[in-house]
Amino acid sequence: MKYNVEAVELINKFLSEPGIISKCYSTFTNYSIMNGLALMYQIRGRGLALGPCASFAKWKAQGGKVKKGEKALWVNVPCKVKITDKKVNEEEDDKVITCFYWKPCVFTLAQVDIDMKPEPVQTKWDKDKMLKELNICEIPFEMVNGNTQGYSCEKGVAINPLGMHKTRTLVHEVAHYLLHISKKCKTEPAIKEVEAELTSALVGYALGLDGADEARGYVQHYLGSNKLTNKSALRVLACANKILKAGNC
Repeated sequence: MKYNVEAVELINKFLSEPGIISKCYSTFTNYSIMNGLALMYQIRGRGLALGPCASFAKWKAQGGKVKKGEKALWVNVPCKVKITDKKVNEEEDDKVITCFYWKPCVFTLAQVDIDMKPEPVQTKWDKDKMLKELNICEIPFEMVNGNTQGYSCEKGVAINPLGMHKTRTLVHEVAHYLLHISKKCKTEPAIKEVEAELTSALVGYALGLDGADEARGYVQHYLGSNKLTNKSALRVLACANKILKAGNC
């Protein structure tokens, strides 16, 4: 993809045409910081690999089955309690308060059998070749939040094995690595997300990947009422070309 009218029109389309927010960001439970830390501690303590966590019922709904003999992990869950308060006139006034208690009801991915179908292989573009050419490592996904599709850091990029649109997510995280992490970019977080997702959108369009509607929704959510600057647009175009070129077979 070159710096041509088609690429510019595609960017404008992603900024203007209606999109949707993907359901993948709300499929699993968003654990509190306390529960997230508690789960990580227990998973590490049992010698298991860190990964997405969910209840027995949630795994079943996702087509997974908890392995025989696996013991649940503990999380702090809310509970509604009714309290009756007698007033001076002997009338009773019921109040409902929220209490919390620890309950073993969650399992991590390492405790579950689930079919993780890979995306169709691109015949003219290879993600492994792209990562090698760009000198970027793919590292294990180590988060308990299954709604997180991927992340990037100085060590490399990680993709949720249960995530949707894995190739798009990989390109998104590679864009973060190239544009923001390796260059220690100080751009505001929301614009970083816009730049990474637009890069992913351009590459996804070139490769004929599904998920354009969700990509538009993501871009518009983070851009809000702001406008994409020419500087950001040029950065996106250059990054998309770099990623496409690195993976060409």
